[in-house]
Amino acid sequence: MDVSIIIVNYKTCSLVEACIESILKNTFDIKYEIIVVDNASEDGSIDYLKPKFPDVIFIESESNLGFGGANNLGLEVAKGEYFFFLNSDTIVLENILLDLLVQYKRLQQEEKIGALGYFLLDRNNNINYTNSFGNFPTLKSFLRDAISHLLKRSKRAAVHYAKQNGCIDVDYIIGADLFVSRKVIEDIGTFDTNFFMYWEEVDLQKRMSNNGYKRKILSKGKLIHLEGMSTQKKVSLFRKKMYHTSLCYYFSKHRPLIETVILKILFLGFSLRLLTKERNGDLGKYWRSILNNKLQ
Repeated sequence: MDVSIIIVNYKTCSLVEACIESILKNTFDIKYEIIVVDNASEDGSIDYLKPKFPDVIFIESESNLGFGGANNLGLEVAKGEYFFFLNSDTIVLENILLDLLVQYKRLQQEEKIGALGYFLLDRNNNINYTNSFGNFPTLKSFLRDAISHLLKRSKRAAVHYAKQNGCIDVDYIIGADLFVSRKVIEDIGTFDTNFFMYWEEVDLQKRMSNNGYKRKILSKGKLIHLEGMSTQKKVSLFRKKMYHTSLCYYFSKHRPLIETVILKILFLGFSLRLLTKERNGDLGKYWRSILNNKLQ
């Protein structure tokens, strides 16, 4: 088996259906399997999808393991020499699986490659330069990005990266399309399940970096990412809590202690601002999550 494609589903039945159909339509000349891990959706997703795609491997988790935990469950049964972690809200264009395999094997002969991905396309088929990759977060970069967001300044990455072709070195590829080898996973380990959602793929690739593995983006997008469709559109306090808790945990693993402490103070200040706006019983859980680096 060449490649195992692993897709996590949580109440995204129609998205998973479209994703699988796009894979089957555009993938050939390669031995692959599709593994769908259902994160206890309890919405009939698997009952609908199983008869429609009899060759797909479906794994039903008894509880919601989070993004990393569900991918790890898929890894336990995966037979491929390479793994392609693919979001449910993606649409495959052309034979990208073969392209990724060929490019990865070529790079293996030249350097110590860890992960490979694409510049993703948005729903209008435009290349989404700024949301296909990222830099490993630091306190300085977090503050800079927060200020840019408040001032509504657009990122300038598109201008820079639009001029580049081929494989581009990046800190990390977002988890929507992450192609890695079995050897790399065996070397650095699987997803850290202390990340329930957000930053788990960054941690994985930070560990690659620590072990000398490079991460690269292919400059021509061949994959549509219906960004955010696999999660609720409304940014709830729970989602903010997941994001902030995971980032604090990432900092506790990879950044100096002083940066972690300052980040937690900033997030606790954020929660106090919320408290002045509305009375919310979840704020206590938010505080405990931030302080303990673990979702409450």
